[in-house]
Order: sequence, then structure tokens, then C-alpha cells
Amino acid sequence: MGVPGGAKGDSGKSRSMLPVVIGALLLLAFVAGVLWMAGWPASEAAKPVAQAAQDATQVAADARAETPASPARPALAPSVAPVAMPSAEPQGARARSADGGTVDFGKLNALHNTVEVARRLAANAKNADEYVDRFCEQVRRLHEKPGMPDPTGNERDAAEFMAPRTDYEAPLDKPPGSLHLNDELRARLNGYGADSMLKITEQDVQGLDFTWMTQLLAFDHWTLLTAGKLKDWSFEDWFNSPIPNYSTLSWYAKMRFAMALRHGDLLQASREVRHLADLERTQGIVIGEMVAIATYGVDQRARELAAAAGKDVTGWPVIEQDTLRLQRQMSFGSFYFAYPGVKPETVRKVAGCMPAPCEALNEAAGANKVLGAYAETNNLDLIGELAKAKGCEQAVLDRARTAKELTSGEALDELLDDLDQQIPQRVTPH
Repeated sequence: MGVPGGAKGDSGKSRSMLPVVIGALLLLAFVAGVLWMAGWPASEAAKPVAQAAQDATQVAADARAETPASPARPALAPSVAPVAMPSAEPQGARARSADGGTVDFGKLNALHNTVEVARRLAANAKNADEYVDRFCEQVRRLHEKPGMPDPTGNERDAAEFMAPRTDYEAPLDKPPGSLHLNDELRARLNGYGADSMLKITEQDVQGLDFTWMTQLLAFDHWTLLTAGKLKDWSFEDWFNSPIPNYSTLSWYAKMRFAMALRHGDLLQASREVRHLADLERTQGIVIGEMVAIATYGVDQRARELAAAAGKDVTGWPVIEQDTLRLQRQMSFGSFYFAYPGVKPETVRKVAGCMPAPCEALNEAAGANKVLGAYAETNNLDLIGELAKAKGCEQAVLDRARTAKELTSGEALDELLDDLDQQIPQRVTPH
């Protein structure tokens, strides 16, 4: 989140490579048609194919150069057993045909991967053009009845306060933060299943400190890179860089409500949990936004449980689950509209209606840096311009610019097989 291509050898010096070249060129002609149907101009669709054809021809030339001279064979010389293509041939690996010629499967594999990555990005770009107006219409509906407040503060950063308390994902998980939950407690909490807030016991929370949630109310945003273990992390491997372990914070939110359902300070608990979610949204990454939306869902479930138990929920705001669901769909789907290959005018339009613009633009910036070489357009500079206009934290965007461009094989591993479905499945019908 590839399938390598294949080729067969033949016994004739020249004929051994002819099926390879012809097969590759037929495949490439088909790909050119796919790219054209996906919306690429014919002249542009031909560019990667022309280069790929040149590469395929060079593969044949290399094989001929390395094949020792042999007597001419009849035009209908019998074939010999084909050379099977390995399932995952490493770059530069070669297979030897019966007459001593070689086929560079690494080059053919890279060629296949390049074409497939370009195809997926082109399909996503086509969807972006087709769905952008529907997307903006649904975001307008969301703004008419918002589920969560838009982050506004930028004066009191919680980064220094949270740095020693936060758990991080591997390889930054050692040592853990002071809020770390041991494996035994995590297993017990996970075992409670649905409505764990009703099952968490006093013993579960014994020895845990919740005062930090009250202290956190003093802050109005939480930058990702100002302090803590990510401050000097390179983010070279953009798609696999570690982030805060938000699951620890999510469990604290549930345990805080579990105690409030027993002891009665429900409105204060809701205030603290919602504020934690609001701060998570300011970190500028999509996963932070997703966790925040889920935390608001926990808040609403706690309200339902409290009301069912006959407790006073006056003053506890109600958010419809459908609103939170739409917020999640729009927030998670928005960055695909700014991926490599999407027309700049489409990116500009969608930036004006993204529900969480900084998170989406930062995510898309990294994707453009590492995948931009495989698309018709690279939107990295445009995203930088738009992020600056939105007042997004510059540090995350700067870190995205340091990410390493991916090889075609790496790109194919990272791109979703159903990239062409990501936008349609998140933009619901009128």
C-alpha cells in the first residue's frame, strides 16, 4: 500500500529478445490509451510510453551486445523452454536465455512499476476534477452545522508541556512518556470492548495522573515539531515516519469519562476531553484530525450513557453522529484532491473548502515530494503557497520538502491499490 511483469526467452539471438520488445511495446501502447482515457492529453500520455519504449529497446540492445556470435538459424527454429520471471526480481537482476543472452528484469520491472504508478495517479487526478464541486458542496453543508469548532489560537503552545508525557511510535517508543500505559493495563482495557467507559474500574485507573488534562486547558494549540522526539526527526521516509502514539491519549479520554460517570464531574470531563481533541487537530497531520474526530465521538457516547443513567447533561453540547461521520469523510478525503497529477486550478478550488486545510495540504505536500516525478504535474510549490495563505505551521511543510523521492517500486508499494476509489467513496451523492 506491484505486481512485476514477465518475459520469455527464445533460442535465436535476435528472436530471443523480439517477443520481449514487441510485448513491451504492445503493453505500452495499451497504457498510452489508458492514460489518454484517464484525461491525459495525447501528447503527454505518449511521453512516458516513448521513454519506456526507448528503455525496452535498450534492454534488447544490451542483450544482443552480450550474446556471443552464433550461426544463423532458420526462421522457424524450434523454441526452447522459456525463462520464467521471478516473482520479485531485484533491480538489475538478469536471467540468461538458452543462447547465452540476458534479459534485465530489473529494468522491465521498473518500467512496469513506473507505468502503474502513473496510471494510479492519473486516475486519482481525473476523479479530483470530476468530484471537486460535489466535495465543496458537502463541506458547505458541514459548515452550516459544524461538529467541531475550528482551531483559532496560536499564542500558547502545548508542545513543551506534552513532550515528556507523550508516547511515540517506533522507533521513538523508548523510553516511553510519563502517560504510558503498561501492556497489562492496555490488554485489559482492550478486552472491555464496546462501551468500555462503563467497564473501566477504580483499580484500572489506580496510580494514573489525570491532572494534566486540566492543566492542558491553558494551551490553545500543540505544534508537532517544536519539542519532543520529532523535533529533529528527518521525515525522509515520508509515509512511514513515526508520529505520537495517539491511542494512549484516547484511552485517557475514556478513563476520564469512566471516572466522571461514577463521580459526577461530567461537564468538566467533557470540557477537558474536547480540548484535548481540539489540540490534536492543530498538529497539522491527518491522523491527528482523525483521532480528534473519534474523541468527539467518545464525548458524545459518554453523554448518551450519562443521560441513560439519569444524570444531568444540561449544558453538554450535542453533535449528531452523522455530522462527525461527514467530517471524517471530508477531512480524510480532502488531501487526495491535491495529490500529484491534479490540475493546479482544481487544487486551488479545493483548498478554499477543505474542512481541515493545513492537515490536508501537509499530507499532500509530502505525497507531491516523493511521488511528483510520476505525474503530469507536481503541486508542491503551489501547496506551499496555499499553506502560507492559510497560516499553516511552516515547520511541517519544510519537513515534507526533505522527504526522499521514491523509486518506482517503492512508490507502488506505498500507493493504495484502490487509489482510484478514495475520492468517490468519500464524496457521497447529492
